[in-house]
Amino acid sequence: MPQTHVIRVEFEASDSRAFDDVVIHYDDGMRDELGQRLEADHYQIKFHQRANGAITWDDLISPDFINASKISFLQRLHAVQQQFAPGGLGHRLFLYSPWTVDSHDELAEVFSQQDGRIRLRDLVANRPDRGKSVVRRCASTWGFPPTPNWKLSCGPCAWSRGRH
Repeated sequence: MPQTHVIRVEFEASDSRAFDDVVIHYDDGMRDELGQRLEADHYQIKFHQRANGAITWDDLISPDFINASKISFLQRLHAVQQQFAPGGLGHRLFLYSPWTVDSHDELAEVFSQQDGRIRLRDLVANRPDRGKSVVRRCASTWGFPPTPNWKLSCGPCAWSRGRH
Protein backbone atom coordinates (compact mmCIF):
# COMPACT_ATOMS: atom_id res chain seq x y z
CA MET A 1 0.00 0.00 0.00
CA PRO A 2 1.52 3.38 -0.98
CA GLN A 3 2.16 5.91 1.76
CA THR A 4 0.37 9.23 1.32
CA HIS A 5 2.14 11.25 4.04
CA VAL A 6 -1.25 12.77 4.98
CA ILE A 7 -1.68 12.97 8.74
CA ARG A 8 -4.78 15.18 8.97
CA VAL A 9 -7.38 16.86 6.76
CA GLU A 10 -9.30 19.88 8.04
CA PHE A 11 -12.44 21.47 6.65
CA GLU A 12 -13.02 25.12 7.57
CA ALA A 13 -9.76 25.24 9.54
CA SER A 14 -10.06 27.42 12.61
CA ASP A 15 -6.52 28.83 12.70
CA SER A 16 -6.86 30.95 9.54
CA ARG A 17 -9.39 33.38 8.07
CA ALA A 18 -8.59 32.47 4.45
CA PHE A 19 -7.38 29.42 2.55
CA ASP A 20 -9.19 27.49 5.25
CA ASP A 21 -11.82 25.59 3.25
CA VAL A 22 -9.62 22.48 3.12
CA VAL A 23 -6.18 22.10 4.73
CA ILE A 24 -4.16 18.92 4.24
CA HIS A 25 -1.37 18.38 6.78
CA TYR A 26 1.60 16.13 5.96
CA ASP A 27 4.16 14.17 7.96
CA ASP A 28 7.89 14.98 7.93
CA GLY A 29 8.47 12.86 4.82
CA MET A 30 6.37 14.98 2.44
CA ARG A 31 8.29 17.08 -0.09
CA ASP A 32 7.14 19.68 -2.62
CA GLU A 33 8.15 19.90 -6.30
CA LEU A 34 11.50 21.46 -5.32
CA GLY A 35 12.31 18.75 -2.79
CA GLN A 36 11.58 21.07 0.15
CA ARG A 37 9.73 19.93 3.27
CA LEU A 38 5.96 20.42 2.83
CA GLU A 39 3.88 20.82 5.98
CA ALA A 40 0.46 21.59 4.49
CA ASP A 41 -1.61 22.50 1.44
CA HIS A 42 -4.31 25.16 2.00
CA TYR A 43 -7.29 25.41 -0.37
CA GLN A 44 -9.63 28.33 -0.85
CA ILE A 45 -12.67 27.23 -2.82
CA LYS A 46 -14.40 30.00 -4.75
CA PHE A 47 -17.85 29.01 -5.96
CA HIS A 48 -19.57 30.95 -8.76
CA GLN A 49 -23.17 30.71 -9.90
CA ARG A 50 -22.05 30.91 -13.53
CA ALA A 51 -19.42 28.59 -15.03
CA ASN A 52 -18.60 30.91 -17.93
CA GLY A 53 -16.66 33.57 -16.03
CA ALA A 54 -12.95 34.31 -15.90
CA ILE A 55 -10.70 35.76 -13.22
CA THR A 56 -8.72 38.96 -13.75
CA TRP A 57 -6.13 40.96 -11.80
CA ASP A 58 -8.88 43.38 -10.89
CA ASP A 59 -10.77 40.50 -9.28
CA LEU A 60 -7.75 39.50 -7.20
CA ILE A 61 -7.20 43.03 -5.88
CA SER A 62 -10.89 43.88 -5.38
CA PRO A 63 -12.63 42.95 -2.11
CA ASP A 64 -15.87 42.51 -4.10
CA PHE A 65 -14.50 39.34 -5.72
CA ILE A 66 -14.60 37.53 -2.36
CA ASN A 67 -17.67 39.36 -1.05
CA ALA A 68 -15.58 41.38 1.39
CA SER A 69 -15.72 45.07 2.23
CA LYS A 70 -12.03 45.93 2.74
CA ILE A 71 -9.64 43.02 2.18
CA SER A 72 -8.92 41.60 -1.29
CA PHE A 73 -8.09 38.04 -2.25
CA LEU A 74 -4.40 38.88 -2.70
CA GLN A 75 -4.28 40.65 0.65
CA ARG A 76 -5.74 37.54 2.30
CA LEU A 77 -3.26 35.39 0.39
CA HIS A 78 -0.42 37.54 1.68
CA ALA A 79 -1.68 37.36 5.27
CA VAL A 80 -1.96 33.55 5.17
CA GLN A 81 1.45 33.25 3.54
CA GLN A 82 2.96 35.41 6.28
CA GLN A 83 1.15 33.39 8.97
CA PHE A 84 2.20 29.93 7.79
CA ALA A 85 5.16 30.35 5.42
CA PRO A 86 6.91 33.69 5.96
CA GLY A 87 9.98 32.34 4.15
CA GLY A 88 7.85 31.15 1.23
CA LEU A 89 8.31 27.43 1.92
CA GLY A 90 6.50 24.66 3.79
CA HIS A 91 2.93 25.56 2.87
CA ARG A 92 1.26 25.82 -0.52
CA LEU A 93 -1.86 27.91 -1.17
CA PHE A 94 -4.41 26.95 -3.81
CA LEU A 95 -7.41 28.77 -5.23
CA TYR A 96 -9.96 26.28 -6.56
CA SER A 97 -12.58 27.70 -8.89
CA PRO A 98 -14.74 26.66 -11.84
CA TRP A 99 -13.45 29.81 -13.54
CA THR A 100 -10.17 30.11 -15.35
CA VAL A 101 -7.87 33.06 -15.91
CA ASP A 102 -9.17 35.60 -18.43
CA SER A 103 -6.95 35.08 -21.49
CA HIS A 104 -7.21 38.78 -22.37
CA ASP A 105 -6.16 39.98 -18.93
CA GLU A 106 -2.64 40.74 -17.76
CA LEU A 107 -2.99 37.90 -15.23
CA ALA A 108 -2.75 35.44 -18.15
CA GLU A 109 0.79 36.68 -18.83
CA VAL A 110 2.04 35.47 -15.43
CA PHE A 111 -0.16 32.38 -15.08
CA SER A 112 1.34 28.96 -15.86
CA GLN A 113 -0.92 26.64 -17.83
CA GLN A 114 1.36 23.73 -16.84
CA ASP A 115 0.75 23.73 -13.09
CA GLY A 116 -1.51 26.69 -12.32
CA ARG A 117 1.20 28.69 -10.56
CA ILE A 118 1.76 32.38 -10.82
CA ARG A 119 5.23 32.75 -12.38
CA LEU A 120 7.14 34.96 -9.94
CA ARG A 121 9.75 36.18 -12.40
CA ASP A 122 7.07 37.50 -14.71
CA LEU A 123 5.04 38.85 -11.81
CA VAL A 124 7.82 41.04 -10.40
CA ALA A 125 9.48 42.00 -13.70
CA ASN A 126 9.24 45.62 -14.81
CA ARG A 127 7.79 45.78 -18.30
CA PRO A 128 9.21 48.38 -20.71
CA ASP A 129 5.91 48.40 -22.61
CA ARG A 130 3.79 48.84 -19.45
CA GLY A 131 6.04 50.44 -16.88
CA LYS A 132 5.59 49.07 -13.39
CA SER A 133 5.47 45.36 -12.61
CA VAL A 134 2.16 43.80 -11.64
CA VAL A 135 3.36 43.61 -8.02
CA ARG A 136 4.18 47.31 -7.94
CA ARG A 137 0.80 48.24 -9.44
CA CYS A 138 -1.05 46.05 -6.92
CA ALA A 139 0.95 47.53 -4.06
CA SER A 140 0.21 51.04 -5.34
CA THR A 141 -3.49 50.20 -5.38
CA TRP A 142 -3.26 49.23 -1.69
CA GLY A 143 -1.06 52.19 -0.76
CA PHE A 144 2.14 50.43 0.35
CA PRO A 145 5.48 49.81 -1.36
CA PRO A 146 6.41 46.24 -2.34
CA THR A 147 9.19 44.61 -0.34
CA PRO A 148 11.27 41.50 -1.06
CA ASN A 149 9.04 39.52 1.33
CA TRP A 150 5.90 40.70 -0.47
CA LYS A 151 7.20 39.05 -3.63
CA LEU A 152 6.95 35.70 -1.84
CA SER A 153 3.20 36.11 -1.39
CA CYS A 154 2.27 34.39 -4.61
CA GLY A 155 5.17 31.95 -4.51
CA PRO A 156 3.25 29.10 -2.94
CA CYS A 157 -0.01 29.96 -4.70
CA ALA A 158 -1.48 27.87 -7.49
CA TRP A 159 -4.78 27.65 -9.29
CA SER A 160 -6.99 24.61 -9.72
CA ARG A 161 -10.01 24.55 -11.96
CA GLY A 162 -12.95 22.19 -11.80
CA ARG A 163 -16.53 21.61 -10.89
CA HIS A 164 -17.83 21.63 -7.31
